[in-house]
Amino acid sequence: VAAAALADTEAELERLRGLAETDWGPEPFRALHGRCVTSRLLGYLYTVCPFDKAEQKEHGEQHRRSYSLGTFRGWHGAATKRGAAVQLFGGGESCGDVDRRAVVRAVCGE
Repeated sequence: VAAAALADTEAELERLRGLAETDWGPEPFRALHGRCVTSRLLGYLYTVCPFDKAEQKEHGEQHRRSYSLGTFRGWHGAATKRGAAVQLFGGGESCGDVDRRAVVRAVCGE
């Protein structure tokens, strides 16, 4: 029992260390950690989980295949004065001879 509790505590400590080392980018965007956004575009459903992953899912009656667009790789450039920032996702599933990736522009709302 003590060994299991110690393992759980060490795993939680490692998770917290990872969070402490995360580049959260501009302050308003840190609040997006742990949340996901889904949007439909050109017959696909896109799900982006800031600081985590991005996915593309076929949208239709017969096809529901999901494709990884990658995991969070970091920020591209600096945030603008209007609160816009760009997150990069890479290392997604293969699409022919290239790996899928995503570039997501986030803008603070009103």
